[in-house]
Amino acid sequence: MPELPDKLANVLTADAMSQNVIYVQDTDSLAHAARVLAEYNISGVPVTNQYGHCVGVLSVRDYARHYHHTTNDNFDALPDAQVADYMTVPAMTVSPDFSLLEAGEIMCRRHVHRLPVVDDTGRLVGVLSSLDFIETAVLNYASSSDHSQTANLLT
Repeated sequence: MPELPDKLANVLTADAMSQNVIYVQDTDSLAHAARVLAEYNISGVPVTNQYGHCVGVLSVRDYARHYHHTTNDNFDALPDAQVADYMTVPAMTVSPDFSLLEAGEIMCRRHVHRLPVVDDTGRLVGVLSSLDFIETAVLNYASSSDHSQTANLLT
């Protein structure tokens, strides 16, 4: 029976990524981006330009680096700045046909929790999160017959 890396060797990023992408635009206000992060309870989002091309990533860590304190979800108290002023550029991206294992290695080496997935033109088509990766790996592991108890817990 193949080991997990062997089972995942043929899995593509497209097989694991989230396609309903929550994102912000580079011209959005920082207050708007903070509301999006809070509303969806996420720690980061891809940033697109007016053409839908991924131009960066905005994470809570990016915001914290600049340390602007808000209380009671008072996002209007945020500085008058655009997402472009705070985002990490360039965004580390992968294509949908990128190997899931290679994407996971990038995430580990770069200490990132999400990779925007872009098409050949740079247009955002998905996001691979660390949870997407783990879920795909666990479900592939659990699908083997030797791990039927684990598979039963997951279904």
